[in-house]
Amino acid sequence: MISFEGSQVNVSTGSGKNEVEDVEPIGVSSGSKRKRKTSFVWNYMIRVDVNGVMMAKCNFCEKLLNATKETSSLRKHVLKCLDDHQEATHSTNTLFDPNVGKSKVAKMIIMHELPLRFVEYTGF
Repeated sequence: MISFEGSQVNVSTGSGKNEVEDVEPIGVSSGSKRKRKTSFVWNYMIRVDVNGVMMAKCNFCEKLLNATKETSSLRKHVLKCLDDHQEATHSTNTLFDPNVGKSKVAKMIIMHELPLRFVEYTGF
């Protein structure tokens, strides 16, 4: 019979002797190093455990992708999302019409009954 108590395992053999062995929890080993994530995709994704399967969640579209083996599909997805994100945030060129600005300043001065010298102040 085997029973677990904390980090010890009690093993009962047929001879009636109980032997106690120290056991480390799974995933914590003193001699092994955890593999470092080196791909650039991890700058744009986070690792998520979904029902025991390691998935990657995109920071842009929040789509879940399989992250158990290689990062090639993740790389393709990130590049596509980066392009879409940059297009969405890319500002269009707008033309400045000084006549519109002058008209709005004139309306402001008239509406608030400000002196005409108002536009000569330093903060304006």
